[in-house]
Amino acid sequence: MITLTNGDVGTVMIPPQVRDRNLKVVGVVTAKQAIIETELNVTFHHSLEAWTTTFLPPTWPFPGVLSGGDDAVLAYSPLSSSDISPSWSNRRIHGAGVTAILPLTIAPVETHIYLTGSYDDHLRVLSVPGWAGSGSAHQKQPQVLHEHNLEGGVWRLKLITSSTIQTIKGTRYTATILLSCMYAGAKIVELSLLLEDEGKGGVWDSKVVTTFTEHESICYACDVQMPSGEAGKGPNDARTILSCSFYDKRLCLWKWNDGE
Repeated sequence: MITLTNGDVGTVMIPPQVRDRNLKVVGVVTAKQAIIETELNVTFHHSLEAWTTTFLPPTWPFPGVLSGGDDAVLAYSPLSSSDISPSWSNRRIHGAGVTAILPLTIAPVETHIYLTGSYDDHLRVLSVPGWAGSGSAHQKQPQVLHEHNLEGGVWRLKLITSSTIQTIKGTRYTATILLSCMYAGAKIVELSLLLEDEGKGGVWDSKVVTTFTEHESICYACDVQMPSGEAGKGPNDARTILSCSFYDKRLCLWKWNDGE
């Protein structure tokens, strides 16, 4: 999947081999290949820059692509005309450009949701249109299930951990998310859902558990390295996180312990 500053979102097929003008194989495509001539199959066009796109997970009830752009539009595009779910776009949910999309599946109740980030400073939890497991079967547009103002544009989202446990009150799903929040730095948010009626609705909550503010510019990207081996299986083991910022050209390596 590719997003372009002219608003196009589409797919490209990368050839496994490189051929010359006489169609003779002259090599294989490598990371050093400067130019690959290929055609973009446009799945959606945003009126302003397209910032983010993602394939829906293969375990979801229908295939397709979600995309977001500077026009504040969130869009779903089927991968082919034969797909069962129709395309849709929504400009009303987000108050500014849509910059990040993260699909999540809540097991074992198989509720499908996705998170979005936006220039309007909000992390949002959205339902999946047209699927009874996450709302009305007649729902034609995504619905906001939960939102959290993080006081900085939510540029990227990264899932750290997720779990589902049974409690006295019902089934509780928890996800820990790493966020690049531009001028608000890097944040880690704990998102939770308490399902009280076998997945038919629930109570959402979220809280910021860590904020990293060493960046003096826009925090544009973060990633996390999970602990490995037996020592990395405990809930109190530290995660190593790498974050970077734009104008100050700063790369930061820091650790976060989810038991603190």
